[in-house]
Amino acid sequence: PLLWKTKEGGDITVSPVALNDGEGRMVEYVLSAAEAGTFEKVRIYLMRNLSSGRGVSLFGDYSFYPDFILWMLEGKRQHIVFIDPKGLVHFDSRTTSKVLLHSNIKETEKKIQKQNSDIFLHSYIWSVTLPKDIGAGKPMTPKDCHKQGIYLSSNGNEEMRSMLQHAIESCR
Repeated sequence: PLLWKTKEGGDITVSPVALNDGEGRMVEYVLSAAEAGTFEKVRIYLMRNLSSGRGVSLFGDYSFYPDFILWMLEGKRQHIVFIDPKGLVHFDSRTTSKVLLHSNIKETEKKIQKQNSDIFLHSYIWSVTLPKDIGAGKPMTPKDCHKQGIYLSSNGNEEMRSMLQHAIESCR
């Protein structure tokens, strides 16, 4: 959980670690999107993922522990959204694997849907890098970013609503 308060009335604990400014703003954007009329029939839950062998890991070339897991319940449909805030100035093989997960996760989704056709998986990068700086010298437009599952923190509330709307509409 993002926050946990003990029954004994002790201090509030943030787990696994305190949010940095970019992560905190992202959580505010999720809250704003959840309160917007667009998602009035969707229940939204956000969890901070643990890391290093204790959280939910997605495997590929590297073990990947996305910072946040968001559930959207829309009737019988369950959207499980993995969100990883990160800077994208430099692409290395680890970064590329995280970006490619946006499309690669659909293979895992197909396997899960053999058991339950109402579960959908999504993976997005919440970029703290401006589009012109993404990829170190290879500027991307916001449209290019969205095709790769990259949404831009610089556009805040609008981008978060767009990302969540994409998850829901991509399954219709």
